[in-house]
Amino acid sequence: MNILRDRYFLICVAAAFILIASSFFWDSGDGESGVAGIARDVKETENGFVFSLEDASGEETRCFSKDRPEPGAVYRAEGSMSDDGTMLFVSSLELLLPARE
Repeated sequence: MNILRDRYFLICVAAAFILIASSFFWDSGDGESGVAGIARDVKETENGFVFSLEDASGEETRCFSKDRPEPGAVYRAEGSMSDDGTMLFVSSLELLLPARE
């Protein structure tokens, strides 16, 4: 049996990729922060969109962006944190995986 044709193997590889991509968290050191995760709870405001990015550990980061994220899709967001540390003001929003239908 060819392992690359095994659907369970392919599902495991896809799940591992999603977990690695969604748990990616970094700080570039220049005042910019970043987080990757699944977009949830998208709400439109008069200036943009407020949403949560949930990483693989279940931790949620509240974000504000001018661009509308697709709920359920995996994104990587970069930007600066608010003074009180409760909101990430997104300067760059990159789609990693589209939402499943």
